[in-house]
Amino acid sequence: MSRITSSDRETGVFLVLRGAARFAPWLVTLAALACGAEPSGGNQSDDDETGGMVATGGFGGSSTGGLGGSSGSSGSAGVGASGTGTGGTTGGAGATGGAGAGTTGGTTGAGSGGGGAGAGMVGGGAGGGAAGGGPLREVTINFDELGDPTDVAAQYSPAVTFSTMAGQLLQSRAFGGSCRTSEPNVLVAGPSGVFDAPVYLEFSAPVSGLRFRIGCVQSSGVIARVRLVRSGQPEVVQDVMGMGDVFELDLSAHTGVTRLEIFEIADAAGLAYDDFRFLAP
Repeated sequence: MSRITSSDRETGVFLVLRGAARFAPWLVTLAALACGAEPSGGNQSDDDETGGMVATGGFGGSSTGGLGGSSGSSGSAGVGASGTGTGGTTGGAGATGGAGAGTTGGTTGAGSGGGGAGAGMVGGGAGGGAAGGGPLREVTINFDELGDPTDVAAQYSPAVTFSTMAGQLLQSRAFGGSCRTSEPNVLVAGPSGVFDAPVYLEFSAPVSGLRFRIGCVQSSGVIARVRLVRSGQPEVVQDVMGMGDVFELDLSAHTGVTRLEIFEIADAAGLAYDDFRFLAP
């Protein structure tokens, strides 16, 4: 019996390995059939366009994923459903395909449903209160704390400043009778005994809800006119009709008033004014 040398053993191992290498593709195919897969292609590279064995699951991150080939069945390979996948749009894996990127598709992106790092609702709407950035307060001016007579001008600033035309008196006076409003004082403008000079009120900030009382009325019809200067709005001019000895003139429908003028006094002996009320910031 001949003796087997180490050289013979090495030659035999070489032949066995060579035979296994020749039949490796068939063994892979048989293994695929045993797993229920569908062969199509054979020994292809990981970037082949014809796909091969379809695998569901695997290393792909999305719906039915795969190992990253190109033209398998449904599913898009990638890192995740909303990740940055680089697989073909039809996913799948070839029989010998690795995890390479497919050539049909190649869509790269942030995936669907990206979270969007927006700032939420647009702005919080910074806003203050009414017109001046805070709540409005009601101001009442009745001149009752002043003496008789007292020149009236800036006693009620900064809310409002009173004035008349040059050379005329503007005073608080303690009148009763047909001039009585809130006692004791009223405001009159003009020479003593004939109070027909105009009266001007200048507001430091736009006001609303303006109204005041008129007394000493002796005439009917148009007894005066008023002008309202308003911030960002057309000015308003209207007639004042006589309505008895004492009545309230309500101008509260007009907003943003910055100046009030009472002028063209037509009453026989002039007019008196009292109880100015308005809403100011």
